[in-house]
Amino acid sequence: MKKILILTSLFTVIIACDKRVDFFKELNKKPELLINSKDNMGTNHPSFTDNIVDSFKLSQSPYMLNLTATDDNKGLFLNAFVSPSTGSNLIFNQSQPIINGDKEDINGVIYFTPSQANTYVINIEATDIFEETSTAQAKIVVFNNLPPIIPYLAITSDPNLNQYEYKFNASSAFDQDAKYGGAIIKYNWMVDNNYNVETEFNIIQYIFPGPGTYQVRVRCQDNDGDWSPLVTVLYSVL
Repeated sequence: MKKILILTSLFTVIIACDKRVDFFKELNKKPELLINSKDNMGTNHPSFTDNIVDSFKLSQSPYMLNLTATDDNKGLFLNAFVSPSTGSNLIFNQSQPIINGDKEDINGVIYFTPSQANTYVINIEATDIFEETSTAQAKIVVFNNLPPIIPYLAITSDPNLNQYEYKFNASSAFDQDAKYGGAIIKYNWMVDNNYNVETEFNIIQYIFPGPGTYQVRVRCQDNDGDWSPLVTVLYSVL
């Protein structure tokens, strides 16, 4: 008789516990999961959101995603994965959970180090103890370095010391990926086969030997080591 009572009591407790779990599960809200990419040069997503479409220069690796996840219960679980995974490396650095009252806040950083240019999708999931899941996504176009460009070369007479003194001006030059940290570091100036110099200046003074037609060329190099196409001007000195 006592065994029957004990079994009945246990059965009643189990049913009561199941109903209690179901009750709290119905009241449960999904965890909140947000990301931003504010630590990357050229990002368009400094504020937290759940969806990012971004671009990133390969030489600036790693690409960093900041994330924050909150839930009303303890036991929040985070997961991250990238597609395509071939040729890329995804490191998830999660800080220790910080418990504030009945909330659990988890802050972390995802370091993404691709080895080649491609379009990648990083999916992040936050799952609570009731297996409710929230997601965030970052679609990242990773591109190779873009070389600098000199749209035009201006040559003007500037007879300060000599009547054949001229000014060469390539200040129209720009790096196509300046938004992502690209910068021009030097210029290579050439006149026929007699003058060839590299300098940091985009404007220089030059004295021609005398009247005639000369081939003036210039190119520039960015901080990734790529040169712009040569700009050539055939200039007649009278």
